[in-house]
Amino acid sequence: MTSKKRSSPTVDENAELDSAATALVQLWLTLSSGWQLRRRLPDTFIDYEIERIESGEPTGKVFYVQQKAHRSVVPNGLIVTQVMETKHLRYYATTHIPVFIIVVDVTAKVGYWVFVQEWLDKLPNADRLNDQETLTVTVPVANRLDDIPALLSAFRRAVTYMREKFPGTIEAAINSEIARLTAIDPRFDIKLDVVDSKKHYHFTPRELVPIRLKIAGNQTEPLRELMEYGRPLDLPSGTVEFDNFPLLDAIKPVGSLAALKLSAVLSQRCDLEFWVDEQSDAPRVHLVGPITVGTAGMLYLGGQESLPLNVEIKTPPLQLKRPSQGTMTVSWDWSAWSGIELLNLPYFEALLSLSQAATEGKTIRHRFSFQGGHLTSGILGKPNGDSPFAAPALLLKTLDKARKLAKALNVNPSLPPVTALTEEDFRDITFAHAILLEGGYSITGTGISVSLTLNSLEKTALEALSQHGISGALRMEHPSQKGRIFGTEIPLGRLEYILNPADTAVNKDALAKVVAGISDELDVEVVGIGRATYSVRQML
Repeated sequence: MTSKKRSSPTVDENAELDSAATALVQLWLTLSSGWQLRRRLPDTFIDYEIERIESGEPTGKVFYVQQKAHRSVVPNGLIVTQVMETKHLRYYATTHIPVFIIVVDVTAKVGYWVFVQEWLDKLPNADRLNDQETLTVTVPVANRLDDIPALLSAFRRAVTYMREKFPGTIEAAINSEIARLTAIDPRFDIKLDVVDSKKHYHFTPRELVPIRLKIAGNQTEPLRELMEYGRPLDLPSGTVEFDNFPLLDAIKPVGSLAALKLSAVLSQRCDLEFWVDEQSDAPRVHLVGPITVGTAGMLYLGGQESLPLNVEIKTPPLQLKRPSQGTMTVSWDWSAWSGIELLNLPYFEALLSLSQAATEGKTIRHRFSFQGGHLTSGILGKPNGDSPFAAPALLLKTLDKARKLAKALNVNPSLPPVTALTEEDFRDITFAHAILLEGGYSITGTGISVSLTLNSLEKTALEALSQHGISGALRMEHPSQKGRIFGTEIPLGRLEYILNPADTAVNKDALAKVVAGISDELDVEVVGIGRATYSVRQML
């Protein structure tokens, strides 16, 4: 006689408990009215959804339910606990619809709920969602399912919470993220900026917060500068580890951490101005930046967007009764001007003025101030040529020539990277400037003509000729020779003054003297006396 294998029950205990729990939930909702429960098939991760009914009509406002039924539930103080698979919790974290986990004691006929997305957002050490297979969810016993008014209030708050968590506007998203992080660690003031689709978090402690960090690599000197002067320290991702800093753990699931900056809490915006002494109308260079305080003194880092000049000042702690002696370091970053049109270079006139003054040994003054007062003012007494503002003199002078050419010829090329400029670039600019703007003249032709190639001398030349009874007309001549300004081709044309036929008998020597008198730098040469041809050229 063979024994018959016993089959498993068609309806097991878990199915019976689940049906009993669902019936209880349906009963509580029915007694309150205004709710409709719909089962989800298949019920993967979500057992059913509940929609709010108002004035007999569905509102489209729903929340999802993951139900956990037990024959009995024993509270642990103010909470009950429910073990959940983390793959379920990760799914809920990305769901835009509110999800409630419901724990039901079918024997005592009591149920409890927790709004799971909010619970997950407040979860310390969120890495556990990825590192563990299960996680214990805590459910407050105060959240009773038979307290329908409290459930309705929680539902409305959950709808608002999810709308802000997955908002339609950037501002709402930022506010939601700040609120989430503040709830995790209220010891910090939190600011969030979004630049080029990248999030920049700013954490400022409201109180003394002990944090231990471990930094990879040799960062001894940067760390010393941070502690002693408050110099910001930039750290690439993966080079630093923190203990007791839950905010970093909270933002890791949001996206990869690209970089981290440590900076001093004590920081004040300050202004720094430079100008040429005894030139009240001279353009000034105005820098802005923070002054930070450390254990050894203060540090100022000043600059301006699209300005190649950067200034660093270090001072010991300021004392009220005697001035402090500090050090000033001036550096130039010409990449700030790369790609900007030549005639639109910011602060060019001011920098040119300072550079010219420095090379001429003039005094340059500076003033270091903050809102409501000034910290210090003084002069830069560097010897001629040793001033930090004299360093770029040659470059600024060449750029000045290029700008004058661009203005005269109505072209406006973009400035290439200064490091890419060649000797040929500087030679082209110098040559074109000399030909077109430094007074190159010629008197040629059997009918006698005067070429005028400098606008500032044009009026002088015409007036001088007119005084001697010489009249004529202007024309533009375009020779085949071309010039270039930073890759932009320019014509090296010339303006010619064509004399009337009645003037061709004018005394050649007198004409030469008239033209020569236009500029002391011009050299007059008579070419071909028989043809009455003269040449007046600039000696380059």
